[in-house]
Amino acid sequence: MLHGMDHPDVVEFLCRQAKNYAWFFSQMVVHGWDPHWGPSHRGPMTPPSRERLFDLWADEANEADLRESAFKLWAISTTAADLPMLQTILPESPFHPQALRARMSVGDQSAFGNFREKLKDKGQRAYWWQFCRHVWSDEFEAELEREFAHRGAAAKREWSESSYESDGITSELLVMQMEDSAAEALLEKHWGHLHFSRHFVQAALLIATPRTRELAAQSFAEASDPALLLEYVDQNLRDIWRKASASPRHLDSFVPYLDLLGEMAVVDFWEFCNKQGWYAWRRQHLDSRYPPRFRNPGLTDTDLYGRLDQLASDPKFQMWVDRWVEEFAERGDPPRRVIDVVARWLAERRTFEAFKVALQVLQFAGTRGDLDILDVADFASAGEIVPVLKTDIEFAVKRRSLI
Repeated sequence: MLHGMDHPDVVEFLCRQAKNYAWFFSQMVVHGWDPHWGPSHRGPMTPPSRERLFDLWADEANEADLRESAFKLWAISTTAADLPMLQTILPESPFHPQALRARMSVGDQSAFGNFREKLKDKGQRAYWWQFCRHVWSDEFEAELEREFAHRGAAAKREWSESSYESDGITSELLVMQMEDSAAEALLEKHWGHLHFSRHFVQAALLIATPRTRELAAQSFAEASDPALLLEYVDQNLRDIWRKASASPRHLDSFVPYLDLLGEMAVVDFWEFCNKQGWYAWRRQHLDSRYPPRFRNPGLTDTDLYGRLDQLASDPKFQMWVDRWVEEFAERGDPPRRVIDVVARWLAERRTFEAFKVALQVLQFAGTRGDLDILDVADFASAGEIVPVLKTDIEFAVKRRSLI
């Protein structure tokens, strides 16, 4: 309950209790203040709370555990304005690892020397490479090539067994931080050992130059089980989304291998295309591959009729009518499709339950010209309520729409 509160007394309490109750200072607590931690980020910590944390860690009279906890929370929420202070923290200080992480996270290129020293710690290479998502320069790029050289000497050159501790993050950096031509050259130079790894085959597809596609094709042709090279590939789609030059061209690389994707990956690709607005690519390559056992995506009128029948079957489902309407835009459907589908469905069903669903659809998406879709039956069993409902929906639509 307290971990999300931005108040000086609360953050001090958490720091003081961290020694006795580790969960008071869990990853959820710390990362909630990290601006790079995605949807769990609460927003910037207010100055009064950060000043309290500063006073706690800067006071040498405080216990070491308290100072380290306070510094950790202060550093995770740092901004570029704190760089002068962070740069004064020397490698021998117990605060240095958190300080270095903070410096890299706010783009301090002068942190390269300390970063390179940290790579000497066995088992910590992937941890430090992840902060290069936020800082990059020619020095970091040269160090990435040295990382691949280390990998070439250490990793097995066998299918499904070629792995190295930093593969996940270094393959991401190839896609996200480097120019396509430079990334292509680096992949080609080290392809002798990289081509066994799904991480780098997927990176080659995402970089999407003619040469990286050729390199990937070699791996697919030689692999004992080509499908394994696409394992978890849907998780890497975020790398395209974050790339400024992202376009459907980056997905074209996958076209020859789409039949190797698992069902969940197909769904994730399908939803990713909708979020990006790449509807034409999705329709051409994925709609026919959408796995039937997954939630009905509304690709055909039959699919949509089935969902409307479900909405009409029980009043508790009707709270989802607005969501059903929203999905038309998310799929990139023509604006008129939602009303056209409901009109045909209502004309076929001719039940009062279907009529009530159509009323809700009109409320969310109808125009004045759409009101006549309700004139399909008298619904005698509903008595006198139908004219009243028609009057109500006419008022609601005309209040919202001028056409």
